[in-house]
Amino acid sequence: MNRTFIMRECLGKALWLCFCLSI
Repeated sequence: MNRTFIMRECLGKALWLCFCLSI
């Protein structure tokens, strides 16, 4: 597994979670 890919995946999930919570 590529580390940058994992970081991007985690970042995307974090952004999605913040987006869902802000609504």
